[in-house]
Amino acid sequence: MSKNEMEGRTTVIDPGEHCVSSCAEDRLSTTPLGFRVGAAAWDGRAGVGGILDLNIPVPEPGQDLALTHPVPLGETGLEAFLNGLYRLGAQKGDLRVKLSGSGASEEGQEMGVGERNLMIAQRLFWMQGLIVASRDLRCGPGRTLGLELATGKVTVQDQERTFEI
Repeated sequence: MSKNEMEGRTTVIDPGEHCVSSCAEDRLSTTPLGFRVGAAAWDGRAGVGGILDLNIPVPEPGQDLALTHPVPLGETGLEAFLNGLYRLGAQKGDLRVKLSGSGASEEGQEMGVGERNLMIAQRLFWMQGLIVASRDLRCGPGRTLGLELATGKVTVQDQERTFEI
């Protein structure tokens, strides 16, 4: 069994990785997101869900990052994540997607990296025919995204509080 298919426990998803599960007892969580985007998807009918910790890097000229490490990279990472959910029985029309990130720009600044990454992630889901049900982007260190498989509850935790999105 791979790291991405653990059952019956709390699983922390490393940066640039994903985890999918059909075990109702599972709880999934990211490490602090920073400028990365956390995407939680849940299909309540199938009892399947997962989290993708998505990096959206800018590759060096001539570098094909998708060949060496496809999970964190935009379309290829999302495709691997969604295929994992579909293999466990999720249906596209039943998936509820929620996004969270950090790093909104200060007033008067250009768009921050976190904002840009959240917009790119939302567009990538849209290109796959999935609508993002909610999204949360706020400044602040240490923000994590969590998913409870039993209920589909998606939470964001920062240094001060935990709230549902």
